[in-house]
Amino acid sequence: MSARRRYGKPDEAPGRRGDRLLARGDGLLRRGGRARRDYAIGAGLGSLALLALLARLLLRDGRAGGWLSLLLVAVMLASTLYAWLVVLPAAHAAREALGQSAPAAGAVSTESLAFTRLHRLSSLLNGVSMVAGVLGLVAVGIRR
Repeated sequence: MSARRRYGKPDEAPGRRGDRLLARGDGLLRRGGRARRDYAIGAGLGSLALLALLARLLLRDGRAGGWLSLLLVAVMLASTLYAWLVVLPAAHAAREALGQSAPAAGAVSTESLAFTRLHRLSSLLNGVSMVAGVLGLVAVGIRR
């Protein structure tokens, strides 16, 4: 997939991307039930990892290197929870408002801009969660 097709035309208004995302059903926002389930699984596994790392640190006198992996997993869990509990409901509300509004041809609605902003934030938070999780695994592996 080319960068031009994925991110739109260079002269395309930011809100128009929200219209395109809705039209093609991009992301998990179209499949709300699956998104909630995926976030719940991620939050559950992240909580389990955080508890395991905390127990490991407390049982081993909390050496300095273990705190980095604990911090990275905490960042991963926090970004997952924020995306699930704050951004996802707001994106659903923006999508519903976008479906009810009918802007003039060629105009960009505030609902479209809001949805685009929330979709971008959701993507960013998911990326932060993945990077923090991978770095957390690396930090645990280096300590061994």
